[in-house]
Amino acid sequence: AAIYYPGSTKDFTQEVRISSDGTHLFDWTIGGFYQNRKNNVTSEDARADATTGDIITPNQIFYRREIFDKLEQYAGFGEGTFHPTRTIGLTAGIRYFSYNKTVSGFTDIAWTLIGAPARPLSTVNSSENGTLLKFNASWQANPDILFYATASQGYRPGGANQVIGLSADLTPYKSDSLWNYEIGTKLGLLDRKLTLNLAAYQIDWSNIQVSGRTTNGAFSFLSNAGAARIRGVEAEAFVRPMRGLQFTFSGNYIDPRLTQDQVNASVVAAGRAGDRIPYIPNWTGAAGAEYTAPISPTLDFFARADFNYVGSSYSEFRPTNVYRVKIGAYSLTNLRVGIDLKHNDAGVYLFVNNLFDAVAINRASQSSTANSYSATSASPRTI
Repeated sequence: AAIYYPGSTKDFTQEVRISSDGTHLFDWTIGGFYQNRKNNVTSEDARADATTGDIITPNQIFYRREIFDKLEQYAGFGEGTFHPTRTIGLTAGIRYFSYNKTVSGFTDIAWTLIGAPARPLSTVNSSENGTLLKFNASWQANPDILFYATASQGYRPGGANQVIGLSADLTPYKSDSLWNYEIGTKLGLLDRKLTLNLAAYQIDWSNIQVSGRTTNGAFSFLSNAGAARIRGVEAEAFVRPMRGLQFTFSGNYIDPRLTQDQVNASVVAAGRAGDRIPYIPNWTGAAGAEYTAPISPTLDFFARADFNYVGSSYSEFRPTNVYRVKIGAYSLTNLRVGIDLKHNDAGVYLFVNNLFDAVAINRASQSSTANSYSATSASPRTI
């Protein structure tokens, strides 16, 4: 058999905002946001040739379930910045959000082997509203030195599971949310031939959306369990030794760990306090060089090279998980050279992505199913 899941997504998003001109003792921004997203997916199982594994065509469908998913979000937001002096800014902001998620579905071709009988159209709803806060303080010590500290909230909408045989108390799952705390500085040095940005941050992530499984093991569903703390430091530098030439360097260290076990009344997920979060490398870095030079009153020569490094990560929380896959570190090099048309916002370029044709695996997983190892990678050398 083969899983065959054709689907589509349509997303309509709008935002409007109004701001003061930024020259007053008190500056402000207000605005509104709207999103309407619709997903349709057909969950089907089709027969395959027992010898070759190829899908038999035309498709012989022996299980089918239709799912219709709609998310509608509204938000209103505002923030104000008070300037007690010309060099200090104190900002506070608030965002009110409200969303409603509706999931409908039916099963018209049953598969009793996995406990999936035919079911008529049914609909479940999940809705939530709340507020998010933001605070920031900045000090412009001089035109070339800025210090700042910020604390802000974010969230990811919850929703409703449409899973056959799932009890009503497991149908909704809530939003998860985080607080981000950051301190940093932005420096213009050596007559601005060197720009240096430094930051340290901590993210406290709560009520994490996790995956559980029905008792027969056939279907997964979303629930909320556990918490995490992500700490990191990052630095980036821009060096301009001469007109038309710029070098860029950046690096990031992240320590992403669970602070609570991923356990609730209905879910015992894999993660335990202290486990490293999957698919997040501890180290990443990048370097680049860009050169621009005039070749005529209307044309500029342009050349750029970029090098990116991504450290190793793992596919599962637990070091003892037999299905845990280590995803090795990799690096990619890209080149681009061409001509810029100064007055037309246009250009012609030759580029080579992944110059050395590296096999860069960026996600991999494995399960108990035979031959289940799967991976995605960056594209091969592309010219």
